[in-house]
Amino acid sequence: MPAMPAISILVGIVLSVYGLYSYSISESHGPTALFPAYFGIAFIGLGVLSMYDKFRKHAMHLAAVLGLIGFAGGAYMGIRKLPALLAGELTDPKELNKARSQNLLAFICLTFVILCIISFIQARRRRKSGTDATQS
Repeated sequence: MPAMPAISILVGIVLSVYGLYSYSISESHGPTALFPAYFGIAFIGLGVLSMYDKFRKHAMHLAAVLGLIGFAGGAYMGIRKLPALLAGELTDPKELNKARSQNLLAFICLTFVILCIISFIQARRRRKSGTDATQS
């Protein structure tokens, strides 16, 4: 299996598991507690779809866009809470859970986007050199 589809599936599993965990410890059990899981399910689906050669390029580009959206949303909502989170100043369990989820979503999605960019650059270089680009 090529690397990026497997990474997409792994990222999806991590986000899904954390989203379900976050929801289970959430006091409100609102649908927003499941945001990491929603992203995770989408990453898993795109990873599975990208295992087929004819869909790989489009599925992985869509996964990269999804990663950008996850990073932007998580960072926008969580970055201002990060200093308090790191200092251990968040005592309200609901706020602590939200801050963790938002920042974890942002970090995981940013890492995924960086890996996608590296993979896209390597695939382009392989295409230019004439070797098989389907291994990304």
